[in-house]
Amino acid sequence: DQSISGDATCISVSHVERSKDLNENGEYNKIYVVDFTCVIIPKGGLINLDAIKFFIFDLINLGNMNIRHVSFDSFQSEAQRQWLKRHSINVDYISVDRTNEPYLNFIDYVFHGRVKCGKNIFLKNNMKSLKMSKRKSGSTKIDHMNGDIVNEGDGNWETSIVGSNAKDACDPVVANIELLNKYS
Repeated sequence: DQSISGDATCISVSHVERSKDLNENGEYNKIYVVDFTCVIIPKGGLINLDAIKFFIFDLINLGNMNIRHVSFDSFQSEAQRQWLKRHSINVDYISVDRTNEPYLNFIDYVFHGRVKCGKNIFLKNNMKSLKMSKRKSGSTKIDHMNGDIVNEGDGNWETSIVGSNAKDACDPVVANIELLNKYS
């Protein structure tokens, strides 16, 4: 989830595992494991969009991570997507805001314990800020609560409100799950 200034830019890496128990259909459920979600806050400056593609490239080539697919939403990502494709990295365009299905799936997976993630205050408070609202067209969308976006805090898991009134960290996690469902 890219931005230049104002909003946070977030990068998330996830993988899928199988549950250890069979479901009611006699199959193993997918468990979505969020390896990390990195939140980059511009703090009055600009975010270097090129750094995002190089970070992904470095995770694969220097970090030896087996990253099979990468996705971007549309915000100023065409140059990054083209560059990664030229370097033999599979890149998809995924917007989790066009329909409610990606977020509704995510919420269902979280509710049923099928999303595993380490402690990330920003992501936790993003999730607590989700709401359904109406578009001008009359259709619904998953959005975040209105209010001041909180990008700084004390890091206390119980009391910090860092990440409130935003969904910048949720979007890439939800997009990861969409990619995993598409290709796994």
